Amino acid sequence: MHCTEGPEASHKKSMRLAALRVRHFRDNVTHDSMIQYLCYHNVFQEMVRQGFATSHITRPYNFKPVKDSVRVPLQTILRGARARCSFSSVKMGSNLDDPGVQSQFLHPEARIARFELLDLVCQTLNMPTTRPSYRLLERLDWFFGHKLVNSVGDVYWATDTQYTAYGPDETRRKRRDIVQLSGTEPVQVGTDPNRNPLHKSTALCAQLICFFTISGIREHGVQVPVELRNDLCQDRLTFALGRWFSPHPQATDRDSEHRPICPGPLNFNHCLWKFAIRPRDRRALIQPQGVPSRAFNNQRHIFGAGEPQQQLCLQRERRAYFCIFTPSTIIERMNMTEEFDTNTTNRNGVWLQTVTIV
Repeated sequence: MHCTEGPEASHKKSMRLAALRVRHFRDNVTHDSMIQYLCYHNVFQEMVRQGFATSHITRPYNFKPVKDSVRVPLQTILRGARARCSFSSVKMGSNLDDPGVQSQFLHPEARIARFELLDLVCQTLNMPTTRPSYRLLERLDWFFGHKLVNSVGDVYWATDTQYTAYGPDETRRKRRDIVQLSGTEPVQVGTDPNRNPLHKSTALCAQLICFFTISGIREHGVQVPVELRNDLCQDRLTFALGRWFSPHPQATDRDSEHRPICPGPLNFNHCLWKFAIRPRDRRALIQPQGVPSRAFNNQRHIFGAGEPQQQLCLQRERRAYFCIFTPSTIIERMNMTEEFDTNTTNRNGVWLQTVTIV
């Protein structure tokens, strides 16, 4: 069955973009005008991407792009007396060398423990993953968000609840973008005739979990690696927290962009992925004995509404492979959807990417 979810979502966005800029007359006249507008829009957008100078660039969004700005805060609902609800922005917290604080998960939509995130930041900044490093990072200002606007005006979302669509009215839908990153990694796809491992370069792909900025880096004496100095803006670094994808074992071929080509009749326009898994269980979720950790048992509400949903989420994420990267490494957004088991509504962990041919 041909998956059309990605192209349909792109089509709805494009037609809405054209509908806001074309006068409506008879059906045929309006249709022709919208198609012509989209043609011009795509041509000029492609010219901009290729580096051509243009006298006028049509932008679909009404904002001034700033360098790697996290716009919408990551918030948690607080239920107080008389059933009143308020929202509180997620904070990194204080006393980060306390194991109790380290084991706290960020948010129901970012189910990563604070010490896991601190370890990722330490590795990225070439710092040892020790308590002194945690205390140094604690002095920085942390801000977590759902929405990112990069330096060229591209917008990325990471939310399971809702986001504000573009246009005069504020319609709300779920959206968690999946992006391709610069660079490749060698992945084994089989063996050669001599039974030696055969590797192929594979593109890097990740699902966005949330965004965060850390400020006051130079002020507190944090050394920034050479590869990140171009991303440092106003003593602030912006990162995206993602979850790695890996090529599906059945996808042994690669296209010109090193993406895993889907086997079978869909290979001309589709790629096949799955979530990457760690070699070992996450300490934040599973104890060495193989039973759920105390942190999981104390924060079950983050993983679902009931026992079955919590256990299902635990099994799916016990070996989740997280990463952080800067927005400058994002190449493009990818149209991907998770497949269903046959004759059921259960997701099976296989992700089909639709490569749109223009």
